[in-house]
Amino acid sequence: MATLPPTVLNWQSVFNMYLVLGVSGAIFAYGLMFFYILNGRRKSSTGGMGVRGGGRGNLLTLIVVTGIVIAAFIAGVEGNSFMWNSPQNLPTLTITVHAYQWGWNFTYPNGYTSTDTLTVPANTTVILNVTSEDVFHDLGIPMFDVKADAIPGQWDALWFVATQTGIYPYAIRCYELCGVGHAYMTANLTVLTPSEFSFWYAHHGST
Repeated sequence: MATLPPTVLNWQSVFNMYLVLGVSGAIFAYGLMFFYILNGRRKSSTGGMGVRGGGRGNLLTLIVVTGIVIAAFIAGVEGNSFMWNSPQNLPTLTITVHAYQWGWNFTYPNGYTSTDTLTVPANTTVILNVTSEDVFHDLGIPMFDVKADAIPGQWDALWFVATQTGIYPYAIRCYELCGVGHAYMTANLTVLTPSEFSFWYAHHGST
């Protein structure tokens, strides 16, 4: 069974938390609504005055809603905090990314630059430091659920851990409308085993 990347697991966990909170909130709201409707009809049929807002009901509603909001806030903060803190128990590779109309340049620590193909080792924390040479771009890798803005004169960063080796065409895309070539601003991703990457890296020196 394939192991999902940690960034994907993180966002799935946050999504599931929001789903549970949303469904729970809906069930509580509809349950409260039907309770008041049925209780109101029962009292009306017996000549009563119907249901009025009670202190206990209002307090219960306030507690439940507050609990849902707090849980959603905590889940959101933890999810975003996770994305800013890369794993410390894995080897790290930092790559500089320059976006341009309409492509990507990936520069490795040894000075080697690859155009429109990113090659990385599996089970390694890959950090991409991203900027742009011209207009606004946005680097996104859907298979890892990560994105980073590419802005002229500024730097943004993202990280991911690839858990499965392989060649993934067009895995990297631009998610900011940047001109007539925006739809074709893609890059391929190649994930090698650590030993294969070491061999590849040794044979791709400074250009």
